[in-house]
Amino acid sequence: MRLKIDFDSQVAAFPDGIPKTQCSNTAEGLREDGAKIRPLVKSIVSALINTANEDLECLGYFDYILMGSFEMAKPKAISRMNDKADEDYEGSFVDIRDAERGSVDLRRPEHIAAFCSVVDWAHQNKVVLPHNAVICITDNRFRNPTESGYSSHKANIVVPIPGEPGRHHIFELMTKNGEFERIIEQDKKNRLERGSHEAYDLKRRLDGRYNLGKFKPQDAMFYAQVYNIIHQIHANARRICRFDEIDFEPFMKHREAESLEELKMAIAKEI
Repeated sequence: MRLKIDFDSQVAAFPDGIPKTQCSNTAEGLREDGAKIRPLVKSIVSALINTANEDLECLGYFDYILMGSFEMAKPKAISRMNDKADEDYEGSFVDIRDAERGSVDLRRPEHIAAFCSVVDWAHQNKVVLPHNAVICITDNRFRNPTESGYSSHKANIVVPIPGEPGRHHIFELMTKNGEFERIIEQDKKNRLERGSHEAYDLKRRLDGRYNLGKFKPQDAMFYAQVYNIIHQIHANARRICRFDEIDFEPFMKHREAESLEELKMAIAKEI
């Protein structure tokens, strides 16, 4: 299936606007809603991959993205959702969008550019995906890396719950370079004696102290050392994985040209 903008039925599943928060406000509710849309996720991701592959072919690339690059993770544990709600959202669960989550592992720069461009285009143009799903949020950190140099792409996708009008569940789709993740995980263990998540939690705690004005001189020195090491690790991994070769512009221009043709066809139907 190749995705296109359908100007007649655009976001018909969400007449009041595309939601960015969950319907359920408990960990158990998120687990139940997620289980109802989980069987639909693969066909949604497949449509995105197929469209990216058509774009790759149109631009002269013939090494395609395989569906095997997609992997669905286990549902987030209820205990972890409870912790996240307490730590990040003042006890609310509606902003937890990764109770169900999957990832696409792409190693070639042109694959990252093609796939992320399709996802961003679908978000910007409210493209209706299979099962009337719509992308509500994207964060392209391949285009705009974090201040420490970390890169990935995150999309939150709203899926109507089958047989339950007016209800939906949002799942998270991450696009990563698995080799980049492997390198930074190993280097953080070697240089910081902790994995990526532990290093992230450490930096977040130090950020919290800094923002609250509770930094001691030894904290500032340690913070600077941790930040510099993480920055070096990310920079080295970016070089090895050729992130400087990721070029979104040809793919975004191709998507824009496709959208213009679809708009012309829609207008022609009305005349």
